[in-house]
Amino acid sequence: MASFLGYFRRRRSAQAEPTRPARGIGRYALFVGGAVLAFGAAWVWRSRRESLRYRREALGELQRLAEGVRSPETRPDALAELPQLVRRVCLELAEPARIDALSGQEWLEFLDSTWPGGTFLDGPGRVLATLRYSNRAGLQAVTEEQALELVELVRRWINGHGKPLQRIASRESRS
Repeated sequence: MASFLGYFRRRRSAQAEPTRPARGIGRYALFVGGAVLAFGAAWVWRSRRESLRYRREALGELQRLAEGVRSPETRPDALAELPQLVRRVCLELAEPARIDALSGQEWLEFLDSTWPGGTFLDGPGRVLATLRYSNRAGLQAVTEEQALELVELVRRWINGHGKPLQRIASRESRS
């Protein structure tokens, strides 16, 4: 009888062991999935960083212009470069032909359409439209306070602008 009970004990212990899946397949799938996820995240981060590089460069140049605006001797030169900086940033938003065609009131409307702050047309940004075509005497007439307000407005615009809103794009397509 002992052998009969021993048979069942051996058989029960053999059945109690669970069957294990193949060891490497789950680990490899997890490793490959993690690697794909990490590569995808790195690619998205890099492309986002590259797409915003023009903002970082523009803010660096604006900082240099802001220092020039504080001095009466260098203020005219710094103010003369400001519209060029804004136009270079605008070239990231729309086609060059569209940006080159804008001047004066239309340019300020375009700038207002690219961010919710919209104070180029009715605020301190009005000065920006005249700076592009001003001579040295006209640039010297801009006070330090006006120039600093304009630089701060351009800084906020560079940080917060987006693609132009539809109202400007649809109006241009009609003409």
